[in-house]
Amino acid sequence: MKKLSFILALCTLLMGSLQALAADPNRLTYDDFLLQLAAQQERESNAADRITALGTDIDRLRDQLGRTRSRIQTTWNQIYSELKTDEAGHDAYGEMLEELSADVMDLNNLSAEELIERQEGMQQVNGQIEDAAGQGLAKLSYNAGKISELERVMQAVQARMERAANSWYSVIRGDCLWYISGKDKIYDDPFQWTRLYSANQDQIRDPDLIFPDQRLAVPRMTQKGQYLVVRGDSFVKIAEKLYGDATRWRGIQEANMSLLDTMGGLFPGMVLSLP
Repeated sequence: MKKLSFILALCTLLMGSLQALAADPNRLTYDDFLLQLAAQQERESNAADRITALGTDIDRLRDQLGRTRSRIQTTWNQIYSELKTDEAGHDAYGEMLEELSADVMDLNNLSAEELIERQEGMQQVNGQIEDAAGQGLAKLSYNAGKISELERVMQAVQARMERAANSWYSVIRGDCLWYISGKDKIYDDPFQWTRLYSANQDQIRDPDLIFPDQRLAVPRMTQKGQYLVVRGDSFVKIAEKLYGDATRWRGIQEANMSLLDTMGGLFPGMVLSLP
């Protein structure tokens, strides 16, 4: 009896489920399934055709890119030939400009006082920029722009240094060139008194005789056409150092006879005029 009741209940449940399924408006029929499958297959076929067409376009663009790169390389080879260099030389020149730029920025970050002490380094950098500007690769616009900017910065650095290079000192009672040169804000070296005298010959007739309120120039650097005598110098050594020709010493001596006569010889700190 219990088994029969269970079977009747199960049949009732199944019939209810079938009726509910038949009443569902969203139920997918077999015909609808076939239509959707056909539409999906068509989209897949169209996508495959599109992929094939895009692959053809990609191959065509790659071919165009290859030909363009070849033309660019040919043009560069012609440029290298005109400038008497090659790709390796071009790359090396670019690296050299980058190193020069770093050196210029280092100098630009120094104080005016530090620049005065780095005059030789500044001259070397200026010489390197001049050499770079004289090379064929400097004709390329981007290299010319870099060199122009380096020259502009170095001119500003030079001007800043020169503004600080020459200061003034007002003589007070009891001063002498020896005492003034020994002051820590002047040269901190009394033996540099000859430098003070060299720079102020227009107002000092006798280096042992200066007067209160005289305004003395205190040069911190040599100007173009000047040479600062250092310990151990002689006219022969100076000529060799400046010109690479020791026989030109006499011209330097003759250009400074007035100073030499007053000083009684050649001494460290003297500022010579170069012929």
